[in-house]
Amino acid sequence: SSLLGKNSSALKTGDAEPEPPATARLYSNRFCPFAQRVAIYLAKKTIRTEIVNINLMSKPDWYFLKNAKGSVPTFEYEGKVVYESLIIAEYLDGIFPSTSILPADPYKRARQKILVEQLSVVITGCTTLFLALKSDKEDAEVLASVKKCRFALDDCEKLACDNAPFFTDSAPGFPDYMTFPFFELLWVLITGKSVSNQSRLLCELEFG
Repeated sequence: SSLLGKNSSALKTGDAEPEPPATARLYSNRFCPFAQRVAIYLAKKTIRTEIVNINLMSKPDWYFLKNAKGSVPTFEYEGKVVYESLIIAEYLDGIFPSTSILPADPYKRARQKILVEQLSVVITGCTTLFLALKSDKEDAEVLASVKKCRFALDDCEKLACDNAPFFTDSAPGFPDYMTFPFFELLWVLITGKSVSNQSRLLCELEFG
């Protein structure tokens, strides 16, 4: 794999800052879908990258000097630092154009970026369901969140190319890479939560 240290321990408050990277470096978190966006983008482009995981509940002080928001992902390459997942992905296509995932044609590029924006409904759905589960809401509230996710998935399905496995036809494109981690998270949230049998059955009816 071109990604090194994917499963490394997350650095926390009090941990020393790593030495400057000899190659590209991605400050990440194993459970963050926004960071996963960039990780799979880097993997597809086969860019040799060191992964440095950050503990998002106890962030090292030095990390805020790289990203004032303290969020992940943050990408560092040749002394330059860029953050925000969509911006990083487009930046990677700019500095490594031979493996660009976004199309060169300005109109096609614009259309794919519009599609990412349209698909953002699944991110909203994930967030709503995650917060409902995290706060241990009543089953009825969880089910309401599940229904919102189902509506979001229906909206996304309408945007897919006819009879094609990906949003950008026969091969995955920018919209696919930018949304896959959220579809995956949504599945985990739905199938992995221990709720009452009734609520679980309703979930299965919604997504079965």
